[in-house]
Amino acid sequence: MLALPRYPPRPTIKRLPERKRMTAIVGLHCTDGVLLLADTEETISQETKSECDKISVLGLPHGRMLLGGAGTTHFIEYAEQMIERDFLKSARTWPEILVDINALYSRINRDTQGFYKGFAKELVPAGIELLTAVNSSGRTVLYRWQNDSVIETNPRRHESVGCGVYQTHALLGDINLRLGAEGMLFYGVRIMKQAKRGIVGVGGKTEAIILHHNGEIGIFSTGVTSQIEELIAEIDAFTHRSFLSLIADVYSKDEEFENLLSQVADRIRGYRKRYKENRHR
Repeated sequence: MLALPRYPPRPTIKRLPERKRMTAIVGLHCTDGVLLLADTEETISQETKSECDKISVLGLPHGRMLLGGAGTTHFIEYAEQMIERDFLKSARTWPEILVDINALYSRINRDTQGFYKGFAKELVPAGIELLTAVNSSGRTVLYRWQNDSVIETNPRRHESVGCGVYQTHALLGDINLRLGAEGMLFYGVRIMKQAKRGIVGVGGKTEAIILHHNGEIGIFSTGVTSQIEELIAEIDAFTHRSFLSLIADVYSKDEEFENLLSQVADRIRGYRKRYKENRHR
């Protein structure tokens, strides 16, 4: 006779496909505001993915915000609704804004993650990370929402959240200058291109939006960023093939070197001209 199991087997719980933003969000300080960039790929399941906009523009009673999020999609959407409803309802100083934004993030985490307290780890959806640019009183500040707290980022540094954050942070660390948004766009698109090539879950096109210090929004179309990516690919290939070899070749005659150097200078002028044209299309 077969022995019955002492305890009934645990039933298998099947979860519906969960939309996740396995993404890279990059924030760059510019002389005229804060520029956010993100990829447009969204993971629906292990077998399927789609494209979506990941940077939202929020109009607030006493300010404006750009918001880019990584993590469970419906949690990010909930955060957007909470921020639009409750944030900057009255005029605030910047220290007060930091206190308010931390209290709001704690409430968002409690409302989204608190429901799953006591659940098995594999049943708990991923939390969220946000990168936001907040404009108020003629100034735009970049904030990182991560690990249950919000911090104001150093205006001399750039930030990122999401997949492959160690890779994107390293790339951002190489940028030691600040230009206007149209100049910083080049660096942002280059980082996003490298992230899409090397980080699983980051893909699609690149969207880029600037929140100026005067509160105005500037949107660079995905067509513009795609053309810049193509230009960057050509520049990178040229740098490795021609520019570096020109430096390393110490055996060529001085006249040949000067001739090749002149050709390189002409090529660089051409790249600059094409970038100036592409960034407005």
